[in-house]
Amino acid sequence: MFAAVGNHVCSPHHERVGGIYLDPALGAGEYRSLTKEEIKTI
Repeated sequence: MFAAVGNHVCSPHHERVGGIYLDPALGAGEYRSLTKEEIKTI
C-alpha cells in the first residue's frame, strides 16, 4: 500500500492489531494461527 502512493518502507515492525499482539519472532512472510480467544475478539 505504501509503495502505491510513493512511500518506501525501510524497516517495518509489528506490535499488535487491535487486541491481538503479534509474535516478534515471526520473520517476513511468516504467520501464526490465531488462538480461540483471539478469534472471539474479532
